[in-house]
Parts: sequence; C-alpha cells; structure tokens
Amino acid sequence: MAETWAEAAKKINCGNGRHWTIETLKCLQSAPADDLLKLLDPLASVSLSPEVVLGNDLLPFDSLQGGINQLANSQKSIQVLLGSTDDEGSLVLPLMDMKTFALFDPKTLSQSEAFNELKKYAALLVPPKGAQSPTVNGDEVARFYINQQSSSGNSFQRTIGTALGDFYVSCPVVEFGNRLRRTAPANRLTVFQYVWSRKVPSRDVPCADWMGACTASDVSMLFGQPFEEREQFSPDDRQFSVRFMQTVGSFLWEG
Repeated sequence: MAETWAEAAKKINCGNGRHWTIETLKCLQSAPADDLLKLLDPLASVSLSPEVVLGNDLLPFDSLQGGINQLANSQKSIQVLLGSTDDEGSLVLPLMDMKTFALFDPKTLSQSEAFNELKKYAALLVPPKGAQSPTVNGDEVARFYINQQSSSGNSFQRTIGTALGDFYVSCPVVEFGNRLRRTAPANRLTVFQYVWSRKVPSRDVPCADWMGACTASDVSMLFGQPFEEREQFSPDDRQFSVRFMQTVGSFLWEG
C-alpha cells in the first residue's frame, strides 16, 4: 500500500515515486483537494488506486507494522475494537460489470458462471508486500467460495462481492487484530471485533437488495444518520442506531 501511494503521489510532485516517506505524507497533506482527486479513479480495476494514508496525529506512523509496534509497546493497558460488515466488496461490482452485477434485476448466474467470474476478478488482486506469492490463484479462490455454495437467487453475486471484500477489508482487519495479539503482552492489550450484518437504507450508497450489509453501513448508524434523515429510516433503524452508539460508547468509557 505504501508503494502504491508513493507512486501515485509523484503524479502531483510529492516524493520520488519509489519510497513512502514522512516528507511525502506532509506534501500530500498540504496539497490542494483538486490535486488529491486526480490520484483517485473510482472506475479503476479493484487492484488499482490508493485507498488509505497512514501517518497523522491519530495514526503517527508511516507503516502498518510501525503502528502495531507502537500500540504493542505502550505501557498503558489498551483495548482495541475492530469492525467490518458482512459484505465489504459487492458495492464495487456494478462498476466492473453493470449487466452481471446490476443494482436491479442482475443476471442470474449458474455455479460455473459464478466460478469463472470470481476466478477472473481474484486473479487481478494484488497480494500485500511480503506475501508468500506475488499473485493470487483465482482458481483456488473460486473453489473455496463458489464450490461450497448452492445457488439461491442472486446469492452468487453476493458471494463474489464477499470474496473481494474479504481480501481488501475483512481479512486484513482480522489479521491486524491477530498481529496485535501476537505482538503485545496479553495483560496489556485486548482485541474485540464486531461484524455488522444489518442492511441500512441510504441515498448515498447504492447498496442493492442482493448485497449484504455494504461497506461503511455501520458508520452511518454509529454517527446517528437515522436521526438526521428521519424520512429515509424506520423507527427500528433508529433503535438499532441507538443500541450501536450505546455499545461503542460503553466500550470507549468502560472497555
């Protein structure tokens, strides 16, 4: 990820394009918003485009391992809450193939068609630095996710999205927690995790009926969107939002 951002930053004259440094970060932080938008391509392949920047007052380190080490070496007792949704990837699929992954009435896939679709997209994924293999075996990924499933409506589409979301979000979240647990003394750091599975209505995020709980849908509930846009949400949504805020708030105050 750092190498991806270093290469992208060079396009707006930040850094040399080869190494991610604090100077590159400071250059990006001071760059005009219009310049930063030039770095992002929402229609690019799922394996392209920078996605996150590490290094600011909240996360004062320039690598993921640096952050893990900083938390692990803290002399304070730390409790970490990690979260993800049950479908982190389906949201991007219509951008890649609007017919197969249409928001409304998508194509019905057979098991063999779903296998080939996932195999194709999985082969485009770029493993993180330090992975055992420089490429992803699309055939193995498709066998793991598709061959264990029987068809039901548009469930194959969702399975493909879940697989991509596992690669980019869900599995890295779990791995981050595991690394923290392995690195830090057990008596000083505890890791908790939730998986959000409630569908959330939203005009801003086109989360189709066949998708699961789309990426970041938990965030809108945590920050009370059902109370800001009352006509869009039900009383039940507001109740869930309150319960979620209470849960996270209780964790922040009491652990």
